[in-house]
Amino acid sequence: MKLINENEEAVSPVIGEMLMLSLVLILVSIFAVSASQFVPEDREPTVTIMVGGTDGSDHNVTFWHKGGDPIFIERLTVIFSKDSSRFVEKGDNITIKNDPLRKTFLPGDSIIVETSEDVSGWDVQMVTSKSVIFFGRIGSNE
Repeated sequence: MKLINENEEAVSPVIGEMLMLSLVLILVSIFAVSASQFVPEDREPTVTIMVGGTDGSDHNVTFWHKGGDPIFIERLTVIFSKDSSRFVEKGDNITIKNDPLRKTFLPGDSIIVETSEDVSGWDVQMVTSKSVIFFGRIGSNE
């Protein structure tokens, strides 16, 4: 007596669905990889900065944020240079409106950077991690 099992209908639809599912997963992953190339990168901040001169006695230099993007203070670096002299102030040592708890430089805010010497006539740069947002020369208030 020979048993013949002729009920093999379920094998073909299961294999077909598995093939279609794997095809869909492959197509979705290819689409995701190609679409991620069109996502824009982080842009550089656009800021208008105005700088004031030193006051001659305590060598403070004031920067005003006149408009544009907000900037996180920890990303700011102020570089003073003249001839071969140069010194750098990092965002950790910079305070906004004399408030050490403020972490974002917003339009209308001012930053006072205390320098160790008279920097009248020095070049100054305010830079972030990606770009120079201000470059100029410091005048004196005399």
